[in-house]
Amino acid sequence: MSKRIFSVSIMMLVCLLLCFSVSFSSDKEFPVRPIEVIVPYSPGGQTDTTARAIAEYYNIGQPMAAVNMPGGGGSIAIMEVYRAEPDGSRILIVSRELQMFGRLSGTIPTPTWKEMICLGLLTFDADVISVSKDSPFNSFQDLVDYAKENPGELTWGAAGTGSSNHVFSATIWDEFGMDINYVPYKGNADARIAVLGGHLDVNFGSVSEAKSFVDSGELKPLLITSAQKNKFLPNVPVLGDFGKDMSFGVTTGLWAPPGTPKETVAKLSSALEELFHNQDFVDLMTNKLHYEVIWQDPESVRKSMEKDMPEYEAMVKRVLAE
Repeated sequence: MSKRIFSVSIMMLVCLLLCFSVSFSSDKEFPVRPIEVIVPYSPGGQTDTTARAIAEYYNIGQPMAAVNMPGGGGSIAIMEVYRAEPDGSRILIVSRELQMFGRLSGTIPTPTWKEMICLGLLTFDADVISVSKDSPFNSFQDLVDYAKENPGELTWGAAGTGSSNHVFSATIWDEFGMDINYVPYKGNADARIAVLGGHLDVNFGSVSEAKSFVDSGELKPLLITSAQKNKFLPNVPVLGDFGKDMSFGVTTGLWAPPGTPKETVAKLSSALEELFHNQDFVDLMTNKLHYEVIWQDPESVRKSMEKDMPEYEAMVKRVLAE
């Protein structure tokens, strides 16, 4: 009887050692399976095209695939990764702006911007204020003058109430004393279609999405929301031309679930940073997709978000109270 007990004990010990060995091995061998990049929007948009470009060039020893989970103003995808197993196999592509503004406006129920782990920011896309080719407005000053002389008549559309586009737009209205009729849309593409169809006066959207319409002559760009000239639309006035030291846009990167091991985070972040130095990737993003390729490491992202959050919170409260 004692021999049987001893034998069973030995077998249990061996099983425990094997389980520990497999667990230890799996962690050291990351990644052991393909990686999913969860996209908060439908295929074809700004974030989706960035995700697919990253997946094409990301070199970490396993395939990477973009998976679209639109809805809820981005909250569905964000919460999906927030609750995911923290093993590095499921990560999120999203802008720092959505992480912050989504929480402030109530779209995201949890402070994911504090708890999720940023792997780095890789692209920046400035915003542009544009009108249709048939619009009577030929300059941003025309918009300012009309909005002051005709309070509430100028229709201005962008993605969502309480979104970064909405808050940034409202900040510009305040800066220039404009009285605007804001029209929220599900996405910038919908607002742009409304402008092109003559149903909306102004669209506030990204340079990357507007550029092809500007090049074809369908849209007239009136102002880019940065202090410095934009490399993709260099002849368009910027906020700096009006004496405003402000820059608005979307800074996009990858995020891992809370609790992801430091070693896994380091591998994912290092592979992402390599893209900043990959000329083929940079050429694709710059020449075809019209994004500025940047690099901001995880610690810098965390510090910048903590610094900007109080200002953004004040902006959101002011906008939603109006």
